[in-house]
Amino acid sequence: MPDKTPKSGFASLIGKLAMIVVGAVLAGVGSYIWTEYVKPKPIYVNVQVFDDSEPPKPLKSVAVWLELNDVDSKQTGDFGLVRFEVARKHRKEQVTPKIQIAGYSKISAKSEDIIVLDRGEKNVTYILRRDVPPSPELEKKAYSSGSKPSGPGAGFSEWYELCNDPQPAGWTVSESSFTLTGDRQCNAWSECKQTTNEPTKVCWEFRMQGHSEQAGGWFNQGNTGIQFSTGILNVLWRKQP
Repeated sequence: MPDKTPKSGFASLIGKLAMIVVGAVLAGVGSYIWTEYVKPKPIYVNVQVFDDSEPPKPLKSVAVWLELNDVDSKQTGDFGLVRFEVARKHRKEQVTPKIQIAGYSKISAKSEDIIVLDRGEKNVTYILRRDVPPSPELEKKAYSSGSKPSGPGAGFSEWYELCNDPQPAGWTVSESSFTLTGDRQCNAWSECKQTTNEPTKVCWEFRMQGHSEQAGGWFNQGNTGIQFSTGILNVLWRKQP
């Protein structure tokens, strides 16, 4: 009877090589699934800073930090934008970005720009006013609504109202303008309308549509398509003689 040992040994070697190849393929597939679908993804926070000119211009070299020990501070670039990558362990925490640049002051908002670190990207916009000596007869003030959420998906948000704060007696509105900044601008997937125009009071209302392309679907699970915009009301006050 002929000896079949060499052939049997060759078959065994082929079998081992096949197992190695299959194992490598499975390991590669497993690594891809872990990286793309299972591994906790970081949370991204985008902060954009503008001045209060008309139209607003992005501010470069603004120091921005999130007050998280493991996230370094950054400076805004040419588009007034910084992007932070936050570890998933901070999910459900709240942060309030801090900003600073010499010669500018933040326009006060009616509410703090608190960001809840949950799913999806977070966007917040700040408007800064250049510090200038006040005029004895004219005074320019800007009022901010703070970051406001759009509606989910293709839906609109509720109407948000922004009015000037009261001025002392003897001051009246000389000029005023309204700007929507951040994710949306006025009348581009949004609506802006003036509701009050009186000698001492100006009010605007605005609402924003969300992003249907960001909501739902396999690659957008947990994303509602809600993004944030900020209303800015600029008022030039004149003191009456």
